[in-house]
Amino acid sequence: MALMHRDQIARERQMQLVLGSSSTPAPGRTLNQFYTHFGNYVEKRVNHAAHSWGRGPSATAGRIAELFGAEQHRAAKLDQLHNGASFPELEKECSKLIEYALPYESAGTQIQAFKCIVTTVTRVNATSDAIALRYLSGILELPTFWRGSGPTHTDVFSKILDHLIHVLKDLGLESDEDETSNGIIFDNEGIDSFASAILIGVSSWCPAEPETQYWYHCLAEIVRLLRSPEVEPLLPKSATLATGPDIRSIIRDNVPKPLNILVP
Repeated sequence: MALMHRDQIARERQMQLVLGSSSTPAPGRTLNQFYTHFGNYVEKRVNHAAHSWGRGPSATAGRIAELFGAEQHRAAKLDQLHNGASFPELEKECSKLIEYALPYESAGTQIQAFKCIVTTVTRVNATSDAIALRYLSGILELPTFWRGSGPTHTDVFSKILDHLIHVLKDLGLESDEDETSNGIIFDNEGIDSFASAILIGVSSWCPAEPETQYWYHCLAEIVRLLRSPEVEPLLPKSATLATGPDIRSIIRDNVPKPLNILVP
């Protein structure tokens, strides 16, 4: 009994030591709190001074925005970049902004840099759509999505197919208008990844009788568009998958073009 009593007292003292460690003053802890608060204060002052001197993430992002100019000029410069043009000053400022997010910078500077990077790359609506499409592609590339089932999952899948149909038609696949002449910038690589992720996922997930599913005609429309001759140079990976044996076993070559389908 005496031994058990001593063990209980020892455990109580250990708990007191742990629980009291954050509230009981101690020289080491006091110095640590002082250095932390002082470091945060100095960091804010340094960041403010850097911005005043034209340095830091915010100032760099501001110069990038100025180099792109107003809305009309920005669209023209984006089109030039899309066609392979080089702007050394713009590349220099973008590299600076990325460097502020590297590990050797302070945590506050890195967070500020990440915010500026997100603001910069999503300044144009088309860029935001392209980033969202790539994120969605990453989700569809995971096997977890294709393990889902039930009405909700099927409804989500149908809406994803419907969105891809709109994206493919926006490319002008069935229009005489050239993609490069309509003023819209397309992320063909991102679209190709999106379509490929869907086709690969469907190949492993498709039920035994896909024709009975109400999303079947949406998938058939996607495959029909991807089998168009003009698609291969734009979306090479998904065009190859659309004509491959796995998809041909699901979508026949003679599936008629469906009417416009509204997904609920």
